Amino acid sequence: ADHCLGLAKVAASDFGMRSGDLVIDIASNDGCLLQQFKAHTPGIKPLGVDPAKNLAEIAEQEGVPTLCDFWSPALADRIVAESAPAKIITATNVFAHVDDIHPFLDGVRKALRPDGTFIVEVPYLVDMMKDNIFDTIYHEHLSYYLLSPMKRVFREHGLHVNRTDRINIHGGSIRVYANLDPHPDGSVERIIERENRNGYLSPRAYGRLRRFARRIKEDLDEFLNYERDPHSRVAGFGASAKGCVMFNYCGVDTNDIAYVVDDTPEKQGKYMPGTRIPILSRDALRQQPPDYLIVLAWNFFPEIRQKNPEFEERGGIWVLPVPWLHTV
Repeated sequence: ADHCLGLAKVAASDFGMRSGDLVIDIASNDGCLLQQFKAHTPGIKPLGVDPAKNLAEIAEQEGVPTLCDFWSPALADRIVAESAPAKIITATNVFAHVDDIHPFLDGVRKALRPDGTFIVEVPYLVDMMKDNIFDTIYHEHLSYYLLSPMKRVFREHGLHVNRTDRINIHGGSIRVYANLDPHPDGSVERIIERENRNGYLSPRAYGRLRRFARRIKEDLDEFLNYERDPHSRVAGFGASAKGCVMFNYCGVDTNDIAYVVDDTPEKQGKYMPGTRIPILSRDALRQQPPDYLIVLAWNFFPEIRQKNPEFEERGGIWVLPVPWLHTV
């Protein structure tokens, strides 16, 4: 909620969002971002777009009008015809999932007001490389972005990337602001120059990620088989997609990991795909207390640690797999 509110504040203070403006959130989920936009700037006209019927229904119940559909140029034309062009269009944590970015951006161009701003948040490839977070590579993530190619493809669709902020969410992301007219603030050029200087546009740079992924696998194997007390219990925290990648790549199973804790009721009572490790509620930490907890949802570790003080009070040890395997 704090992150969403922060974005709402930027949209109002830096880009002139005010009461009466249409604000579109693409892949709006349950409407949580638009709720913060409404709270910060009363009177805006929020409109969510999300193809998941159950999430769209939740958003509607919470007062966020939502179109249950995929974003497309045709949908953009319909919105403009039935309402108006948008002052702000947001796309947070969805850009990497888009199969064909060209019609997506065509739709944005059609739906944006001449003085409007398109705001994208996407995990940043430089941070993925720097922190060895190979576990974020999985089938839902179709693309991994640098700013340089983003700027080029936006320009092909009449959108000028004028500003970029680095943000900490999801292991390191960039927030890109694009408009119909060019008025760069210098931040874009600085980041692109750094990408070029550090060789991220060269294929040779990516062998490093492979080497460090292998090192993490070897270290986890050594920890599970040699370094820890053989009578201790090891569990995981966070039945996330990245956790599935980590455990399957490292070849762990129920002989190594007793269970994985997750707070999502829909996951509890099921199993981690490929490894068959059971997914349990947080009650397992009390009923079957582990000696070590491997944090698979490492991007939420500060919150996880804060909500589970009793684990450390009992002498439990946190294990973080990235950027290298280490204990806390």
